[in-house]
Amino acid sequence: MVSYLIRRIKSFGYALEGIAYTIKYHPSILIQLFATFVVVVLGLTLDIKTQEWVALLLTIFMVLTTELINTAIEVTLDHMTKDHHLRVKYAKDVAAGAVLIMSIGSVIIGWLIFLPYLSNLLFIYS
Repeated sequence: MVSYLIRRIKSFGYALEGIAYTIKYHPSILIQLFATFVVVVLGLTLDIKTQEWVALLLTIFMVLTTELINTAIEVTLDHMTKDHHLRVKYAKDVAAGAVLIMSIGSVIIGWLIFLPYLSNLLFIYS
């Protein structure tokens, strides 16, 4: 039982190492983390509803998870070959496309949540 717990604790460490690697060597996640910070501050400032927080947090975690999967695919393919292969390019492009689609979806969800609050603020101050 103790060895099982030790292995589980180590697996959390490995996961954190993977996140740290992505942050250090793949700067696109920094843009997503900055967007996350802005969205969380905006949500706190505008006092959004619980169900809106659920939608935002799910979206945030899905975007970050997609970026981590994209990084894993890129690192794996880069390890497999240093030569240029069209199929490797396509695989990396498809993984990047998944991040793009998820990011576009997150922007749409953010607009749907924040637009009514921001419209009310603009109406109040005009």
